Amino acid sequence: MTRQRKDWAFWLVTAVIVSGVGILVILAVENPTRLDAIGVVTGAVLPTVWFLYSQIQKRSIRLFLFTNRVRSFFSKRPLTWSLSAHLEGDNIAADVLGRVIEKLVDLDNGATNVEVKARGEYNRTVFITPGPTLEIAYTPSPRSFENEAGGQNLPYVQVSMRNYCVGYRQASYVIRRQIAPVLEAIASVIQTVESKYTLVVDFGKQQNPFFGLYIAQLPREAVSNFFIRIAAKNYGPNDTVLVSQSKIAINTHTQNALQNLALEFLAFRSDLQEQLESA
Repeated sequence: MTRQRKDWAFWLVTAVIVSGVGILVILAVENPTRLDAIGVVTGAVLPTVWFLYSQIQKRSIRLFLFTNRVRSFFSKRPLTWSLSAHLEGDNIAADVLGRVIEKLVDLDNGATNVEVKARGEYNRTVFITPGPTLEIAYTPSPRSFENEAGGQNLPYVQVSMRNYCVGYRQASYVIRRQIAPVLEAIASVIQTVESKYTLVVDFGKQQNPFFGLYIAQLPREAVSNFFIRIAAKNYGPNDTVLVSQSKIAINTHTQNALQNLALEFLAFRSDLQEQLESA
């Protein structure tokens, strides 16, 4: 059955259900007793309203965004974030780590504390409190497989953040006040030829609201593998969002695009509607 036919079938069934509940309500009004009214409300009206709400939410992206925006405000369940940034350029010298660390230490404004631990000549662990822990590594020459593929002989810096727990309510603050300033500080030191950013958000098993949106017409237990790629409109041609059963992965070539897409998806902003409808 095509999606259009399924929608017609849904609205037909909805009309039948609403008509049936309406008849019950009319009968209860014509024979007004307190027990009849309570029985109709608890036994027919409330379950019907909840069923219709849940079904319409799956078919209306606008309602989906609104309800998840409200839920996220009250939710205390943390999400797990992982971030990677690949910055490469022909003028990245061996002293880049020192200059990056100096820039990050400058973020210490009394409310932020930055500590650095060396993990080798070209590796640093940066502890930002409050904030994430970063692994920053400098590679003076490309990996062997890049040479075999004919890639350019460019040094690069790799920034990684793993398993950073962030609640729904704190997502916007963390993006704007913790993640964005760090990435901007690093990028300001490195004059890159190419940059790649990836933010992976793990919602936990069967908790990804976007997964629920896209399989609205299927029982979850019937889906063993799920993957969808969303081309990010109004961004770069290669900027994408990948949705799987428990995660979303935001892939961009600019720090600004990463920040804006993360805000759209994690804050369920209304301007996300066009992105989801195009998938």
